[in-house]
Amino acid sequence: MTIDTMQNKSVVNPLGLDELVFKISLNVKDPLRKSVPDKEQASAIQEANKMADGTVSVSIKIVDDSSVDVYRDPLKKLQKFYYENTLPIGKGKQPHRIVSTMNLNKFKKEFDQLILDVQDGMKKFKRSYQDQESWHARCQARLGSKYDKGNYPSVDDVEKNLNIHHSMDAFGDFSKSGGAFLDPETLATLKKQQKESMDAVETYATQHVWERILEPLQKMHDTLKVPIEDSKKFHGTLVTNLVDVANALPGLNFRGNGQLEEIRKDIMDLTSSIESVDDLKTNPAVREEAVEGAKKVLSKMGGYGMKRQPA
Repeated sequence: MTIDTMQNKSVVNPLGLDELVFKISLNVKDPLRKSVPDKEQASAIQEANKMADGTVSVSIKIVDDSSVDVYRDPLKKLQKFYYENTLPIGKGKQPHRIVSTMNLNKFKKEFDQLILDVQDGMKKFKRSYQDQESWHARCQARLGSKYDKGNYPSVDDVEKNLNIHHSMDAFGDFSKSGGAFLDPETLATLKKQQKESMDAVETYATQHVWERILEPLQKMHDTLKVPIEDSKKFHGTLVTNLVDVANALPGLNFRGNGQLEEIRKDIMDLTSSIESVDDLKTNPAVREEAVEGAKKVLSKMGGYGMKRQPA
């Protein structure tokens, strides 16, 4: 999906980006592999079916989910919260994401608790993993002849390397700290580069917010515009995904963008008018009303320069 954007003039906060957002990072190290390749089985399938080498890939799930749920379940909740309530600064893997200073206290309170939940789960797992005899006995009983003790990390490896790292820092202005040690020309060049970098981050993060809205809204429209008799099966997430985005918008709208807030209210009006997802599946009138509502919001977004473009 590509987005056609225009310079957004509905901005109420004149502060610099370094005063509007904080940098946040989250990194997890887990030496325990979920699965390992089974080359022997893959080769057997290829030979039996006269297939070329590399056609088949087979893996063995060497760790039972129930044995690691104690820390991986809270980790999934943490990662979901982290990615839903922060914004990327560019394409691909980046060293950090950003969170709005307006939402910082609320974000930090829940984020810190989720971090503690993960850390507590990791401590419990580390204690249980120390009983290597029981651990390997369970793995061997489950995997049979495919069990290989060498596929599992040592107790010391898990103790040292199963961990989670996070940081939260202000963007900051280097000229306030390092400026005294730089000549004026160098300082001016570096400040220009910093501004260009921050402008690029803001543009990318803002576009990401609009994309977060457009994707579920467009999906609702495209799904519901198909007549009931020809419609494919859909779930309640068709509506709830849009509600979740609208609920997250106040915390993601770091620039206090009036157009974003207007669209958020329109989405809340649209979704609150749908009493039941079942009505969308069985009632043509309710379905048509939802389609028209979604179409109006999409049209308004198009007027703001945010619309789906041909790939």
